Amino acid sequence: MTLSRQQICQATADALRKAAPNLPSMKAVLGFDGFVDEIISVVDKRHGPDDYEPVESIAAMARKILAASGESSNYELIVKHRKLGGNGPIMANALASLGLDVTYIGNLGYPTSTWSSATSPRKPTSSASPNQATPTHSNSTTASSCLARSSRSAT
Repeated sequence: MTLSRQQICQATADALRKAAPNLPSMKAVLGFDGFVDEIISVVDKRHGPDDYEPVESIAAMARKILAASGESSNYELIVKHRKLGGNGPIMANALASLGLDVTYIGNLGYPTSTWSSATSPRKPTSSASPNQATPTHSNSTTASSCLARSSRSAT
């Protein structure tokens, strides 16, 4: 029998509730895919230091790039939000917030970590700079695009 997404979520929530008293005694090791996500807007028109109109959609950005075909072009990127990313780090944070004793090994940043002590597992170990993902933010709710940069600095 195949379970629906809702049934899987409910079964998971029920299992976590049942296991809650024992979670602090459990240990978990996760890792290997640390990312820093920088949510950006692309400036369409700049009006002042803090005043600009963003490119409204991927289609609008495509039109700007097409219009610049055969010429030089420059696109200003504004970082709207910077946050921890990657399935391993997000899962490690979720498990740590439930009380598990979590060790995370992966690309957190070296020598400086991208995690704050308030949100990180108790035992983070960084092996390299994090990968970076830069999804664009627009007023379009139907799609987004993402530029991903891989870390090449394993230690």
